Amino acid sequence: MEHTMRALDAVLQRIDRLALNAPEQLAITPVCKDKLRGILLGIAIGDALGNTSESYRPQDRNRAFGAINNYLPNRHADGRCVGLPSDDTQMSFWLLAHLLEDGRLEPERLADTFATKSIFGVGQSVRGFRANRLRGLSWQAAGVASAGNGAIMRIAPMLIMAGSLNGAEFARNVARCAAITHNEQGAIASAVAWVYFLAEISTLHSPPARDDLVMRFLLRLEALEGSTVYKPRGGQMLGQFEGTLAAFIRGTVFQGLEENMTPLAFGELTFSGAFLLETLPITLFLIAQSLDDPERGICNAVNYTRDNDTIASLVASAMGALHGCEAFQKDWISNLTGRTAENDDGYVQALIDQACKA
Repeated sequence: MEHTMRALDAVLQRIDRLALNAPEQLAITPVCKDKLRGILLGIAIGDALGNTSESYRPQDRNRAFGAINNYLPNRHADGRCVGLPSDDTQMSFWLLAHLLEDGRLEPERLADTFATKSIFGVGQSVRGFRANRLRGLSWQAAGVASAGNGAIMRIAPMLIMAGSLNGAEFARNVARCAAITHNEQGAIASAVAWVYFLAEISTLHSPPARDDLVMRFLLRLEALEGSTVYKPRGGQMLGQFEGTLAAFIRGTVFQGLEENMTPLAFGELTFSGAFLLETLPITLFLIAQSLDDPERGICNAVNYTRDNDTIASLVASAMGALHGCEAFQKDWISNLTGRTAENDDGYVQALIDQACKA
């Protein structure tokens, strides 16, 4: 418990130092309606494209399904080829609903929502958080010390608070939101960096240079992460690295882009699971490699990664930030059920409409 509470405090202290020494890094501009719609739709579309074939090795997925470029038949929809949610969509849009209803982040209330609602494909870290919360722990103590991707996958809806909070307080709120479930320095720092990354690239009139795009994420991650130490769990980097998330991204993503690696080859280098040391490099690599071809980047995430629903969700939300809804095939949008539960079809779309009007 003390470890997790110190993790959030450490990141909040780094945010305070940035506010004093480099306040421009915390400046946040509200996202325009079209790009906000693209970011939020991307979360649900990427998740739905990937979750019916999640956790397969890419080679095994290809043998089982062939190249996936649309929704697969889903047993939860009478075998229809429609987009259904997993935990990525559910927790993202429960956060969005919470912010729209309360007008601000209320961590205790949001923790209760995450702890009590039925989650499809709940991850190990969120399962640990739910157990802690149901034991009566406060939101500050219930989050687990996990560097999994369960916080960054749901954090993008915090963007709707950009118009009502100054930069430093906005960053603090994003950090607190991440820490509800994943109270670990790398998880919190990467969630803050991701929200700023989406906001920043949404303002660009054309896609940036590939290295510049990666650096936009690294700028804040390096400022906020601290002296974390991670080791790869698999892939060709196994036994070859020990250090921070930012250092691992620097040491792999630029190499992969320079050598024009295939998505499959890069995934074999870094692995592509739910650990942030695996999720972040392949996500940034796929975005940077497909800046002008968003559908290609999204489909590569679906086909060539292990935790393909979360990675596709992240890639698709970034493509929505860059291109708006033009990033997505029309049938990806029209065949998305918009569920967050068993029978609330259209709820996601309704929340997006409400967020864009707010």
